[in-house]
Amino acid sequence: MTPEAGRKVIGSTLLDAELIQTLERLRLVSRRRLPGQLAGDRKSPRRGSGVEFADFREYAPGDDFRRVDWNLYARSEKLFLKLFSLDEDRTLSILIDCTRSMDTGDPSKELYARKLAAALGYVGLAGMDRVKLYPLGAEQSRPIGPLRGRAHTHRMLKWLDDLKCDGRGELGAAIQTFLASEKTPGVAILLSDFLEEEVWTELRGFGVRRFDTTAVQVLSPEDVRPVLTGDLRLLDSESEQSLDVSITASLIRDYQKALSRLQANLRDECLRSGLSFLTVQTDMAIMDIFGRMLRGRGTVS
Repeated sequence: MTPEAGRKVIGSTLLDAELIQTLERLRLVSRRRLPGQLAGDRKSPRRGSGVEFADFREYAPGDDFRRVDWNLYARSEKLFLKLFSLDEDRTLSILIDCTRSMDTGDPSKELYARKLAAALGYVGLAGMDRVKLYPLGAEQSRPIGPLRGRAHTHRMLKWLDDLKCDGRGELGAAIQTFLASEKTPGVAILLSDFLEEEVWTELRGFGVRRFDTTAVQVLSPEDVRPVLTGDLRLLDSESEQSLDVSITASLIRDYQKALSRLQANLRDECLRSGLSFLTVQTDMAIMDIFGRMLRGRGTVS
């Protein structure tokens, strides 16, 4: 597959051509030295003798000029590096909360999580990493992967387009299933609103298994700054239990204080478990997440 073909967006609204062009310049980074399994875009921690050509990727500042394909440059006037089987990939696992609480907000948390997963997955595919996607708590969807190389972009986007947030909890059990099924640690990124506190203890398993993990809390503007007023009956999106409340300015302030405490406790739990943690809102541009947050935390470079 040519680099030009790899940048095409095929039948999905989750990624656009401008975003993909920016993502091409990013690469997945791990804070830990992890074993790879196939040809990839970085030196292997294991010795090997293979030099089989695998793919191209666009040149980025700091890359080794000796790996530039000058024949391709003569045709396109753009710099691309050759990737060989001497290098190895690592596995990127993207875990997406598919419980019903994610299907709230404007824009919805589930749509934003799918867009962020698409962008993260593309960075992995373009870097010749093995990409796996897991729907946590979904009733219908099944995991996909491992996928490797830009040729699988369409398949990844199709899976994300079809993903439904129809689960009713059981995030803890889903995380346990993931950890039990993954024999080799890699990079893991969890996308969830993390409003189910009893799930937090399961995050410790990622540290125990030595995954390089980032927990991304996805919240909507309504989660952070509720606009409700008056006497209302609130319905839990997962349990379907209702609660009659009178929304006052004082109640909103108490809610925001409780949310701040929840975020602080979640951040502490992640730090104790060896995870990175950040909070995003669904009204933030995807590239802001990469440029100001994930890059600053060493998740991408």
